Amino acid sequence: MEVCLKFSGVKPKVILDDNEECKMSSHTSDLVWKIKRTGDHYTCNCYAWVYQKNTPVSVRSCKHLKELFGYQYEDARLLSSAGSKNANANSASASTSNDQADAEKTKKRARSLSVSSDEDDDVKDTSPKKKAKRSPGASAPTSSGPSNITVNVLLAQTWTEEKGCDPTGYWISEKLDGVRAFFNGQGFYSRLGNKFFAPDDFSAQWRSKLPSNATLDGELFTGRNKFQDTVSIVRSGASNRWPEVKYYVFDAPFMGNKPFEERLAFLKKIFGDSDSPTYPNVILVEHVKCTGKDHVLDKLQELQKKGAEGLMLRQPLS
Repeated sequence: MEVCLKFSGVKPKVILDDNEECKMSSHTSDLVWKIKRTGDHYTCNCYAWVYQKNTPVSVRSCKHLKELFGYQYEDARLLSSAGSKNANANSASASTSNDQADAEKTKKRARSLSVSSDEDDDVKDTSPKKKAKRSPGASAPTSSGPSNITVNVLLAQTWTEEKGCDPTGYWISEKLDGVRAFFNGQGFYSRLGNKFFAPDDFSAQWRSKLPSNATLDGELFTGRNKFQDTVSIVRSGASNRWPEVKYYVFDAPFMGNKPFEERLAFLKKIFGDSDSPTYPNVILVEHVKCTGKDHVLDKLQELQKKGAEGLMLRQPLS
């Protein structure tokens, strides 16, 4: 059986033969991601992998590859592949024109991205199986609110350049690679209704500023390409790393009978602009009015160069 080589002594958690495929199912929808090994690299049909169109396939990765093969393995593989690419730079001039031609062809292919919400970044089970040992300096976990509730939040659909609606007038925002979190006025919950045991002081500054019936929708986020870090923190009731987490809020479900623009205005009044937040650990997700399909594709490429996972589109007045 042929196997992938180790990189820096690190082996993958799962071994695929050449041309072998495997599938990863979404936790929250019927989407299925197909991962395939081709020679010395892997492909995934998710949006984050596909849209790295200016990146050689050998040095592309995504959340699904990292979860399947292991974050440490993927980091080592990408570092090794990038080193090989640089070493061969002097002999790559002949292929440069081909790469540019391929990039132009890519513009004509169908492109798809999320509309309204993300696909599969929920944490299945956030309730600790046993009482966690508190780390030195860790904040005490909150005791308010039930451990499980029913959560109803907006989920994603898919937009394609060829078959999707005209996105002109839609709201564009970054698709954050964080953990979806619903705030019910007492605590944070996953979309499956499991409680995140955030410290009481995480929401102490701003919780009292909200109406008594307020609910918020957003993502607990530690930064781009740090999904695993975020998960490890929010799953723990005694982590001393909660100060690294910020709540990126993008909706106020309790105002569901109001237009989205009015809900954004309410959130802005409480939490301030994304570049000048009222509270250091709550950021209002920036939304930009879309001027057309080219705007979507240009914005997608701009953010992915910065390490973003993708884009979200939100229907106006929704």
